[in-house]
Amino acid sequence: MVLQQKYQTQPSAIASFDSTDLAEGTGIVIYNGAKDQSGYILTRNQVYSDNVNDGTDQQGITTISALTTSNSFVQMLDLDFDLVFNVPRIINGKFYANLPLGSIATEQREWYAIVTIKHYDGTTETVIGTVQSATNLNGGGSTGSEMSLVSVDLTKKQFKATDILRITVEVWGKVSGAVNLYVGLGHDPKNRNDPNTTFKTIEDGDDTTLLFYVPFVIDV
Repeated sequence: MVLQQKYQTQPSAIASFDSTDLAEGTGIVIYNGAKDQSGYILTRNQVYSDNVNDGTDQQGITTISALTTSNSFVQMLDLDFDLVFNVPRIINGKFYANLPLGSIATEQREWYAIVTIKHYDGTTETVIGTVQSATNLNGGGSTGSEMSLVSVDLTKKQFKATDILRITVEVWGKVSGAVNLYVGLGHDPKNRNDPNTTFKTIEDGDDTTLLFYVPFVIDV
């Protein structure tokens, strides 16, 4: 008698993850933060972020904000990067984000980011994790940029079809002296240089890729 041998194959869903941790039963999907004609998005594709000239400077690779003198931290950027689910998914586990941050001012300044991960059903936002980066400090006089890494354990959450994964990035800053501060967040999947000429916040050669590592529950 010939015995038929069964071969165990991985579920096709696993192949859609960028990496997996079978011990924890999670799969990681890496999303790029980008900007299209309608707003800020999450995408797995390495597309060129929409780079339009607003009449003052190029926007799209880096979003900037200006602040008049403030010796206390003020929220300068508040950006929502959204992804609409077409199929149900469960998010749970350790989340990471790489944040290309920068600033420019003629005096000493400080800045940091807060990343908040949310479930959004079209009406209500539910926070499933939030984390603040370390504070960057620059003595003034030139562009200063850094790549920050943050991580947080997310609360387990079911996403239905049409639900939205929303990752909000806030940038807070303060500056010494009677000068303007400009902060910037890079978000170009193609990693082009910050094209701003008047208010360049990310140095040429420094990374402008905004990456989010999102953990999903997988069946193993």
